[in-house]
Amino acid sequence: MVRLIFLFLLLCTCSLKTEEPLPNLIRAKIVKKTIIKIKPDKSLKKYLRANFFVAEYEDPDIDLTQLDASVTSIPFITAIIPVIWAAGSNYSIETMDKDLFYALKKIKKVFKQFYPSLSWSGKLIPGKLIKNSINQPIKKLGILFSGGLDAVASCFHYFAADQLLITIGGSDVKYYQKSLWQKIKKQNQKFAQTYQKSISFIRSNFTSFIKGKLLKQLSSELPQWWALTSQSLGYTGLTAPLLHHYGIQHLIIGSSHTADLPMPYGTHPLIDNEINFADSTVYHDLGNLDRAEKIKLLCKKSKQYNVQHPNLRVCWGKDKNGGNCCECEKCLRTINELLIMNKNPQKFGFAINTDTAIKKTKEFLQVKQNLKARQLWHWECVQKQIIYSKKQFDLSLTEHFEWLSNLQLENLAKSPFDLKSWKEQDQNLAILWNESIKKRPPIH
Repeated sequence: MVRLIFLFLLLCTCSLKTEEPLPNLIRAKIVKKTIIKIKPDKSLKKYLRANFFVAEYEDPDIDLTQLDASVTSIPFITAIIPVIWAAGSNYSIETMDKDLFYALKKIKKVFKQFYPSLSWSGKLIPGKLIKNSINQPIKKLGILFSGGLDAVASCFHYFAADQLLITIGGSDVKYYQKSLWQKIKKQNQKFAQTYQKSISFIRSNFTSFIKGKLLKQLSSELPQWWALTSQSLGYTGLTAPLLHHYGIQHLIIGSSHTADLPMPYGTHPLIDNEINFADSTVYHDLGNLDRAEKIKLLCKKSKQYNVQHPNLRVCWGKDKNGGNCCECEKCLRTINELLIMNKNPQKFGFAINTDTAIKKTKEFLQVKQNLKARQLWHWECVQKQIIYSKKQFDLSLTEHFEWLSNLQLENLAKSPFDLKSWKEQDQNLAILWNESIKKRPPIH
C-alpha cells in the first residue's frame, strides 16, 4: 500500500513539471529611425559570422520606430528562418506578423519537397500573432531592382504603373563595399530619373552574416546555401518595413528561370508566390520568358512608350566601377543575347565591340567543366534563340552563331551531378511552376 502511494505521489510530481521555455530567437533588438540591428540567440552563433543582423534604410522619409515590432522583425526572420528549419531547432519570438507566419508554413513544405535529405523540422513559435493592415494602400508597385535584365524587364513590363524601385545592397555588392555601393546607387538613381520612377535603397549584411559554407555541409543537395534557400526570402523580407511605411501592397520580383528549368532554387514561383507579410504580397514576375525574350520585351516597351533602351548591369560586382566587366559568364551570355536580337550591346551598357565579344565568348566556352547546371540552361536558351532569330541578327555574325549553336554544352558541365539535375528535370515541378504562375497572374 505504501509503495502504491509512493508511486502515485511520484506520478503527480512528474505531471507538475513544466517543459523548459524555448530560447527566444531575438536576444537583443535595436531599432532606430533608419536602422534595424538584431542579435540572435547564442545557440545560433555557430551558424553565424556576425553578432548582429543589420538592415539600413537609406530613405529620408522612413521612420522605423513608428512601425510595429512585428514588422521590423520581418527582415531578420526571413533571413534566418531557413537556418532554423534546417538546424532542427525550436525558438520562440514575442510577436510575429500573422501574414508571414502562415506564409512560412506553406514555404516550409516547399523546402521539404525541394531538398528531402533534410527534415526541415525546426520551428519558430510566436507568443502573439499581429495582423498588420495597411490602412491607406496606394496604387504603387514595389519592384526589386538590381539593374539587371530580370529586374529591368519587370520594370518595363509594368512601365505605365506608378513604381517604387527598391535596390538592395549586400549580395552581389558586398555589405562592406561602401564605395562600390555608392556607384551602384548613382547608376540606379539615374535609371529612375530617366524613366520617371521612384527609388529607395536598403543595405544589409543579410547574406554575409550567415556561414553558408557550414550550412551547405548539412546536405549534398545544398552546395550553395544562400542561393538555394534564402535568396527570395532574404530580398523580399528586407522590403517589408519600406512597403508598410508607404502603403504598398504588391512587390514584384523578376524571374530567373522558366518552367523549362523548374529545378529547386532560392527564387522560384513555388516560394515567391507564397510570400506574404504585413498586408503585402509578392509576385514572381515573367516566369514564362527566358532572357532573350525579355530583351524582346524591353525593345517592344521602349518603342511603345517612346523611351530609350535601358542600360543593364548584369555583372555580379566584378567591375570596380559598378558596370559590366564584359568577361564573366553572365556578361558574355547577355552580350550574345543582345547580338541575336540584332541589338548593339554598347547601347545597353556593355563597353565592348562585337569582334572582341566574339573572341571572349569563344575563349570562355572552350574551357571544359566551366558551367553550372542553370548556366548550361541559359546557354541552351541562347542556342534556341539563334534558331528562332536567324532572319533577325546581322548576317556578318552567321559564322559565330553557327559555331555557338553547334556547341556541345554537355562538355561544359561542371560536374555529372549538375548535368544530371539539368537534363533529368522533374516534370512535376514544371507543372507546379506553371500552376503557380497562373495562380499569381500579372497585375493589371
